[in-house]
Amino acid sequence: MTSFKQYFTEMTEQEKNLLFFKNPRKAYLYALKTGKRFIEAESYILKNSEVAYRYAKDVIKERWPELEKTITDDLMISIKYCADVIRGRWPEFEEKIMPNKYHAHEYLQRIVRGRWPEYETFLLKYEMPQDFFDYVWILHRMQTPYSGHPSDTKDDKKFKELSTEILRSHIAKDPTLIGKINNEFCTKELQELALKVGGKRIYPLINDPDPEIKKLYPELTNLKRSGLFR
Repeated sequence: MTSFKQYFTEMTEQEKNLLFFKNPRKAYLYALKTGKRFIEAESYILKNSEVAYRYAKDVIKERWPELEKTITDDLMISIKYCADVIRGRWPEFEEKIMPNKYHAHEYLQRIVRGRWPEYETFLLKYEMPQDFFDYVWILHRMQTPYSGHPSDTKDDKKFKELSTEILRSHIAKDPTLIGKINNEFCTKELQELALKVGGKRIYPLINDPDPEIKKLYPELTNLKRSGLFR
């Protein structure tokens, strides 16, 4: 019977490497030390998303399609992958992260770094007004020094103006959103409009002086006639 010592002696260098580096972390460290990909061990590296992300960042130094097939199961590692490997947004991943508020906000601040229209649409579509205004607050905080939570700063003019600006851009595409918003963080004008359209009483819309709202008259009139707003 061949002893392990003899078996080990007869092994090729690559076979020895595979014997010791089926451990993802050790395989990554070996590749990092040699400065080149360790192809034979990559199937093992992929079993650990944290190690695989580091392998892509430090060894491959570019996107790794094999990793992208599985890494989205770990949202935080995926965000790190976007930041350090893709170095930008990853549209295919965004749909998966939107329902998770904590990770969506992390992605917003680290990757998007500005308005995220697709996320805004998601929040408004599923009628998540508080989450929407938390999102706007993060945008506002990126532009101005941190001064507390939006619930403590309802009179913050810039915050209200930003909320209104973003909501107007969506209302122009979908007038039904007017009656669904949480009004307290918006400007007075938008609050009044929301009450007009979404309230129990029906108000004539043709006298509204806002030129932006005048553009919506046909859509709003049709919605009123359809009985959607009563």
